[in-house]
Amino acid sequence: MKVATDKQLARYLDEHYFYELQMLRYARQRLVLIERPEWNLTYEAYSIHARTLRDFYTNREPKDRNASEYGVFDLKGSKRIDAIIKRVNKQVAHLDNKRPYGTQPRKLRRKGIDEIADWIERKHRQFMSRCRSSAKSGWQEPVVEVVSTDHAAAASSAYSQSISFTGPTGPASPIQTIVTVRSE
Repeated sequence: MKVATDKQLARYLDEHYFYELQMLRYARQRLVLIERPEWNLTYEAYSIHARTLRDFYTNREPKDRNASEYGVFDLKGSKRIDAIIKRVNKQVAHLDNKRPYGTQPRKLRRKGIDEIADWIERKHRQFMSRCRSSAKSGWQEPVVEVVSTDHAAAASSAYSQSISFTGPTGPASPIQTIVTVRSE
């Protein structure tokens, strides 16, 4: 792969890395508030963003951008996370004989979702602390805030929830998006 300049890396960070991290955080928060079939859609999105970030941190796809381009970074993965993501891939993306059914223990549940997200957040903090300043020019930490996690209210037909994002979508371009979900 062609060596990128710090300006190119900063742009990639703001446009693509930011998006992956923001969507992972958003999906994780949504999964505690919703029921099927929206849960399934959100779980699939969560799974894709988790796998993409794992690959970024571990240089799983050498032709793609990875964390080591931004500074000295430990590309060591986690066998446990790899095993969980392998299960996720079978559950979400592959129609084969090994896809889990119903409530089989091989299906990923909240504990696995949290375990992946916690590993990614640790890797993110490590990555940001070791990233060259010039390669993260204009970086603003993405924020995803779920205003309510009241499960009883979420189950009612008159439930309303606001979710807001803040952060860049491109080099040093701050945004704020507010999504309001109403069930009536």
